[in-house]
Amino acid sequence: MISYSITKTAEPAIEPVSLSEAKEHLRITNSNDDSFINRLITSARQISENFTGLGFIQQSYSIFIDEFPKSGVIKIPKQPFLSLQAINIYDASDNFVAEDLNLYSIDQIQGRIVLKDGYIAPIAKRKINGIEISFNVGYGTNASDVPEDIKTAILLLVASMYENRGNNIQEQLHLSKTGAAEILQPYKIIKIR
Repeated sequence: MISYSITKTAEPAIEPVSLSEAKEHLRITNSNDDSFINRLITSARQISENFTGLGFIQQSYSIFIDEFPKSGVIKIPKQPFLSLQAINIYDASDNFVAEDLNLYSIDQIQGRIVLKDGYIAPIAKRKINGIEISFNVGYGTNASDVPEDIKTAILLLVASMYENRGNNIQEQLHLSKTGAAEILQPYKIIKIR
């Protein structure tokens, strides 16, 4: 297994749950707390993504590795893997050359990038983080792409955080107290070594 560092480069353009859906769930008809509820929706999504290891709505990441693995296979650490954006190989002066993505096979199901047979793995001249792999994860670009039970878990978390505002309740307590953890459990990525 290769070691890597990961950076989120683009947040989702929308949330899986809309303000109107959250307000309906909370039975709120006025707009006094709209900005607060929007922040809760984002927090609930982030808590759920952290718990599962998934990205729900399309978002972008870059991973940095020192060298290409001898196997020619790179496992994407976030799921579901949507698309490969770029593979950049850095030189000693921190300039990069973009790899031809046609040299790689994409396995969206297992979240892998595989160097095609007959091609030589690139070698970075920058010793640390010499290879950058940029990719997108998520179920899609629309809220309708996200499974309904994930949205339900997010709504449960929003309600818990709204009802307990001002109290310092940890993420894990919100997850377990609301039942969101049980709903999200089947989606949780389990790493097999």
